[in-house]
Amino acid sequence: MSEIQLQVRALSKSYGTITALEGLDLDIQRGEVIGLIGDNGAGKSTFIKILSGVHRATSGTIHLEGKPVDIRSPRDAPRARRRA
Repeated sequence: MSEIQLQVRALSKSYGTITALEGLDLDIQRGEVIGLIGDNGAGKSTFIKILSGVHRATSGTIHLEGKPVDIRSPRDAPRARRRA
């Protein structure tokens, strides 16, 4: 049985009237290696910047090992602080 390591649901990021990422859903299983592909402006870099704490998501959730995380800054990213 596969175990979900990282789960992303309805992740979105807007900069004013510009939507850089909209409604991303993603499951990454333990031990799985993935690559992100897509057109310019598809939101690949925005997604990585959200995971690394450079940007905050406008909406959506991120779960690490089944627990919600709140990545507020790059300092939080390696340990992915869990929400209380």
